[in-house]
Amino acid sequence: MTQSSAPPLVRGALSTHIYFLVMMSCSALTLLRGFAVAAIVDTEAFGTYAMAIGVGAFLGLFVSLGTVEATWKKFPTLWANGLGQKTIVSSRKLDRTLLYRVLGAMGVVVLPAAFLGAWEWVIFAIAVGGYTFSIAVTSSGGSFLRASGDLSSLGKATALRTSVALVSSLIGAWVLSWPGAVLGEVLAALFYMGYVEVVRRRHENIPTGTSSPLPDTDAKAEASETRGGQVLFLAGIAAAAPIYLDRLYVSSLIEPELLGTYGFVMMFNVGALTLAGITVQKVGPQIVRMIAQGAELQTILICVVRWIGLLAGVLIVGLSIAGVLLLVGPLDNLGSKYGVTMPMMVAVTLLCVGQAFIQFDWVLLGLGEERMVLAASLVLFAATAIGFWLIATAEATIVSVILILAGAKALQLVVQLIAILRLLSLRAAGR
Repeated sequence: MTQSSAPPLVRGALSTHIYFLVMMSCSALTLLRGFAVAAIVDTEAFGTYAMAIGVGAFLGLFVSLGTVEATWKKFPTLWANGLGQKTIVSSRKLDRTLLYRVLGAMGVVVLPAAFLGAWEWVIFAIAVGGYTFSIAVTSSGGSFLRASGDLSSLGKATALRTSVALVSSLIGAWVLSWPGAVLGEVLAALFYMGYVEVVRRRHENIPTGTSSPLPDTDAKAEASETRGGQVLFLAGIAAAAPIYLDRLYVSSLIEPELLGTYGFVMMFNVGALTLAGITVQKVGPQIVRMIAQGAELQTILICVVRWIGLLAGVLIVGLSIAGVLLLVGPLDNLGSKYGVTMPMMVAVTLLCVGQAFIQFDWVLLGLGEERMVLAASLVLFAATAIGFWLIATAEATIVSVILILAGAKALQLVVQLIAILRLLSLRAAGR
């Protein structure tokens, strides 16, 4: 049977399976790249690299100011209503806005630091700014590709970025140490951005089936989407701060060499977030569309729970294998270099499993419960802050820091689950 003669459901299933195969492979290569950079540079340099990546990832969310988050619901809704052409214009405008914001923020730090001759800060600020831009534009482009339902293009864009980053980051690390590794990731983001533009142009040339202008979006709906995006922005910042700014906190408690150890172990959490992001790229917009089309919430939750179970299982198995390789296997030299221990691996596994529940955010988002997403994120932030304050008065260890992050994540999930169960009961009562 040729692809053209295959039933639509079969073609869709094949497309989905190929997409996830590509994305899982990219996730594995991303983690491999992190290990390779860790092997090339010394532990102190890797600690600085991990800090730059963490701060850049956080600022990549911050510069959005809610504009990217607003597209999570807006773009899929436009495509569902046959208005996909409007997302092309909005997506391009968003990329330009993000670029101007990053350049402005970099100038505020780089120019005074250069004037004072603080060249280490100049290098760090440029590296952080570059990574901030890469995170921001890939988030924007990914939102456009997810909303269009074009899994093939999303997979190709991610594969392109991963491949370029793998080569350029390792060469950069070898030649320029940690700044070169960051530069390689920025170069990869530019390739990603270029491919997204190619996809935009392809969709731009597809006939819309009407010669009349696309209707304007209702002003009230636009205002609602903007408020929703701002709420999600605050929720994202509250949830991201403990994960990405933790390196700054840890650097104030431990020696620079141990910061490298912490950054190395937390690479697994970055991998878990990447895997969670892969699944949510497919499941998230689908949840929004299903709710918009009136699907039963119970049906949606069954789908979500299945994905959570699958992802949690993959993470547990993967981290168990990684622990064996680093502690007693072929990678024990690398594990010894960074002082990896069994308690560290157990703690980071608990944290990683918590990332599998990211679909809860999209259930609440699809139901218009952005404020509940924010409330759960604030619980995560507050629990982390209190935990960090408590261990600051004692002898903090890497394990204790990771366990606090895992406990705070668990509290966030409890709040989300209570909210979802409440909505289920309201739906069952017909309210």
